[in-house]
Amino acid sequence: ASLPTALQVRCVEAFASRPRRLPSSFQSQVRQALISLGVKPLEEVWLPEGYSLDLVVNWVGRRIAIEVDGPSHFCGRYVNGRTLLKRRQLEHLGWRVVSVPYFEWYDLTPVVATEYLSNKLVATVVDTSTGQDNLGSEGRTRGK
Repeated sequence: ASLPTALQVRCVEAFASRPRRLPSSFQSQVRQALISLGVKPLEEVWLPEGYSLDLVVNWVGRRIAIEVDGPSHFCGRYVNGRTLLKRRQLEHLGWRVVSVPYFEWYDLTPVVATEYLSNKLVATVVDTSTGQDNLGSEGRTRGK
Protein backbone atom coordinates (compact mmCIF):
# COMPACT_ATOMS: atom_id res chain seq x y z
CA ALA A 1 0.00 0.00 0.00
CA SER A 2 1.13 3.56 -0.49
CA LEU A 3 1.45 6.38 1.99
CA PRO A 4 -1.25 9.04 2.25
CA THR A 5 -0.46 12.01 -0.01
CA ALA A 6 0.14 14.42 2.88
CA LEU A 7 2.68 12.03 4.41
CA GLN A 8 4.40 11.52 1.05
CA VAL A 9 4.80 15.29 0.71
CA ARG A 10 6.24 15.59 4.23
CA CYS A 11 8.71 12.75 3.52
CA VAL A 12 9.96 14.38 0.31
CA GLU A 13 10.28 17.74 2.05
CA ALA A 14 12.28 16.19 4.89
CA PHE A 15 14.52 14.31 2.44
CA ALA A 16 15.22 17.41 0.36
CA SER A 17 15.73 19.78 3.29
CA ARG A 18 19.26 18.67 4.11
CA PRO A 19 21.66 21.57 4.57
CA ARG A 20 23.59 22.57 1.49
CA ARG A 21 27.31 22.02 1.68
CA LEU A 22 30.29 23.59 -0.01
CA PRO A 23 32.12 21.50 -2.60
CA SER A 24 35.18 19.65 -1.28
CA SER A 25 38.65 20.26 -2.69
CA PHE A 26 38.36 16.79 -4.26
CA GLN A 27 35.16 17.85 -6.05
CA SER A 28 36.84 21.08 -7.17
CA GLN A 29 39.72 19.06 -8.67
CA VAL A 30 37.28 16.86 -10.59
CA ARG A 31 35.40 19.96 -11.78
CA GLN A 32 38.63 21.53 -13.01
CA ALA A 33 39.59 18.35 -14.90
CA LEU A 34 36.15 18.38 -16.58
CA ILE A 35 36.69 21.98 -17.63
CA SER A 36 40.03 20.85 -19.13
CA LEU A 37 37.99 18.43 -21.26
CA GLY A 38 36.02 21.37 -22.63
CA VAL A 39 32.77 20.73 -20.76
CA LYS A 40 30.98 23.13 -18.45
CA PRO A 41 29.99 21.20 -15.35
CA LEU A 42 27.06 22.29 -13.23
CA GLU A 43 27.82 21.90 -9.53
CA GLU A 44 25.53 20.79 -6.68
CA VAL A 45 22.45 20.21 -8.84
CA TRP A 46 19.36 19.49 -6.75
CA LEU A 47 16.72 17.20 -8.25
CA PRO A 48 12.99 17.49 -7.53
CA GLU A 49 13.20 13.98 -6.02
CA GLY A 50 15.48 15.35 -3.29
CA TYR A 51 18.89 14.18 -4.43
CA SER A 52 21.90 16.41 -4.91
CA LEU A 53 24.31 15.63 -7.73
CA ASP A 54 27.91 16.70 -7.23
CA LEU A 55 28.41 17.58 -10.89
CA VAL A 56 26.35 17.34 -14.08
CA VAL A 57 27.88 17.47 -17.54
CA ASN A 58 26.60 17.35 -21.07
CA TRP A 59 28.78 14.75 -22.81
CA VAL A 60 28.09 14.13 -26.52
CA GLY A 61 24.54 15.35 -26.04
CA ARG A 62 23.86 13.32 -22.88
CA ARG A 63 23.39 14.62 -19.36
CA ILE A 64 25.56 12.65 -16.98
CA ALA A 65 25.75 12.86 -13.20
CA ILE A 66 29.23 12.71 -11.74
CA GLU A 67 29.44 11.68 -8.12
CA VAL A 68 32.71 12.53 -6.41
CA ASP A 69 32.90 9.75 -3.84
CA GLY A 70 35.12 10.36 -0.83
CA PRO A 71 35.81 7.90 2.01
CA SER A 72 32.32 8.26 3.55
CA HIS A 73 30.87 6.48 0.49
CA PHE A 74 32.86 3.32 1.15
CA CYS A 75 33.43 0.56 3.66
CA GLY A 76 37.03 -0.27 2.82
CA ARG A 77 36.94 -0.22 -0.97
CA TYR A 78 33.34 -1.43 -1.19
CA VAL A 79 30.59 1.08 -1.92
CA ASN A 80 28.28 1.43 1.08
CA GLY A 81 24.53 0.79 0.98
CA ARG A 82 23.47 4.43 1.09
CA THR A 83 25.58 5.28 -1.96
CA LEU A 84 24.43 2.16 -3.84
CA LEU A 85 20.79 3.07 -3.17
CA LYS A 86 21.32 6.62 -4.43
CA ARG A 87 22.98 5.35 -7.64
CA ARG A 88 20.18 2.86 -8.27
CA GLN A 89 17.50 5.47 -7.71
CA LEU A 90 19.27 7.97 -9.98
CA GLU A 91 19.54 5.33 -12.71
CA HIS A 92 15.85 4.53 -12.27
CA LEU A 93 15.13 8.24 -12.82
CA GLY A 94 17.02 8.05 -16.13
CA TRP A 95 20.42 9.37 -15.07
CA ARG A 96 23.70 7.81 -16.07
CA VAL A 97 26.07 8.06 -13.13
CA VAL A 98 29.85 8.23 -13.18
CA SER A 99 31.50 7.57 -9.84
CA VAL A 100 34.93 9.02 -9.11
CA PRO A 101 36.26 7.13 -6.06
CA TYR A 102 38.85 8.95 -3.97
CA PHE A 103 41.23 5.98 -3.98
CA GLU A 104 41.37 6.00 -7.78
CA TRP A 105 41.75 9.78 -8.04
CA TYR A 106 44.31 10.93 -5.49
CA ASP A 107 47.46 9.56 -7.16
CA LEU A 108 46.62 10.92 -10.63
CA THR A 109 48.49 13.78 -12.23
CA PRO A 110 46.27 16.48 -13.80
CA VAL A 111 46.88 15.12 -17.32
CA VAL A 112 46.13 11.53 -16.31
CA ALA A 113 43.09 12.69 -14.29
CA THR A 114 41.63 14.36 -17.38
CA GLU A 115 42.17 11.18 -19.42
CA TYR A 116 40.64 9.11 -16.59
CA LEU A 117 37.46 11.23 -16.64
CA SER A 118 37.27 11.16 -20.42
CA ASN A 119 37.48 7.35 -20.40
CA LYS A 120 34.76 7.10 -17.74
CA LEU A 121 32.45 9.44 -19.67
CA VAL A 122 32.98 7.56 -22.94
CA ALA A 123 32.33 4.24 -21.20
CA THR A 124 29.08 5.63 -19.80
CA VAL A 125 27.80 6.62 -23.23
CA VAL A 126 29.09 3.72 -25.32
CA ASP A 127 29.03 0.06 -24.39
CA THR A 128 32.63 -0.86 -25.22
CA SER A 129 31.81 -4.51 -25.95
CA THR A 130 29.31 -3.71 -28.71
CA GLY A 131 30.05 -0.11 -29.64
CA GLN A 132 26.33 0.57 -29.16
CA ASP A 133 24.84 3.58 -27.48
CA ASN A 134 24.36 2.58 -23.86
CA LEU A 135 21.71 5.13 -22.97
CA GLY A 136 18.69 4.45 -25.10
CA SER A 137 16.10 7.19 -25.19
CA GLU A 138 16.84 10.45 -23.40
CA GLY A 139 13.17 10.85 -22.58
CA ARG A 140 13.60 9.92 -18.91
CA THR A 141 16.66 12.03 -18.21
CA ARG A 142 15.83 14.74 -15.72
CA GLY A 143 17.63 17.55 -14.00
CA LYS A 144 17.88 21.27 -13.54
